[in-house]
Amino acid sequence: MTVNNDYWGKEREWSGLRTKDSPFYSRYSQHTFGRAADCLFAERAAEEVRQDILSHSTDPDFEMIGSVEINVSWLHFDVRNCHRIKTYQP
Repeated sequence: MTVNNDYWGKEREWSGLRTKDSPFYSRYSQHTFGRAADCLFAERAAEEVRQDILSHSTDPDFEMIGSVEINVSWLHFDVRNCHRIKTYQP
């Protein structure tokens, strides 16, 4: 799983915590509060992982996930305080 890889000279820099230095900064984003990550996977498509989470939302492994973003090519999940698992699209 990759969140950020810019340390190694790759392109993903702001997929975790987003400070005011980020071009993707938003004052009320879950990323700004350190409660979100956008993930890519080496051996699975993000959609496959997203569907696994959504179809097993009561699994204890996913109990901290508050929401997942749909219709994107990465897996965005966050741990916002809400009822089990909210989906949204930007």
